[in-house]
Amino acid sequence: MSGLINDTMAFWASLPDILRSTFWILVVTVVLILSVAFTTLWERKVIGWMQLRRGPNRVGSIFGFLPGIFQPFADVIKLLVKEVVIPAEANKVLFNKSEGLEPAILAKTDRPATKLSTSQSETQALAKADRPKAKTKANGSARKFLTEVDRSEDEILTLT
Repeated sequence: MSGLINDTMAFWASLPDILRSTFWILVVTVVLILSVAFTTLWERKVIGWMQLRRGPNRVGSIFGFLPGIFQPFADVIKLLVKEVVIPAEANKVLFNKSEGLEPAILAKTDRPATKLSTSQSETQALAKADRPKAKTKANGSARKFLTEVDRSEDEILTLT
């Protein structure tokens, strides 16, 4: 037995560093993927139990043991076999690149369209103007609360 361990250790030491690193990267990746898959299975089991429905908590077992154990693998197969449908009238290049363009579009629309004011009074006026005005009937305590909120916002704005 010790001869087998010594031979294995000698073989492992003789491998180039890149192969050993690749091996450990693959081990960590597989363990991470399996943990996510089985965490999702656990989540589905709990949700199925809470909703009293058939799901991975009762279906797909091995001789009655480990119900739902094949669900993560079925999800992976479904994801790999799933067909991407491109509309006939769509620009195919733009349609395929749209996922990559989305962050750029969102970053572009995040910029304000108006000039920012620098004076404190203009900032306070803009902050009050941006606050939504609710048209509700408020009783005395609600009015008191709203005036306290207005006062605290004014104090915060004067501190900045």
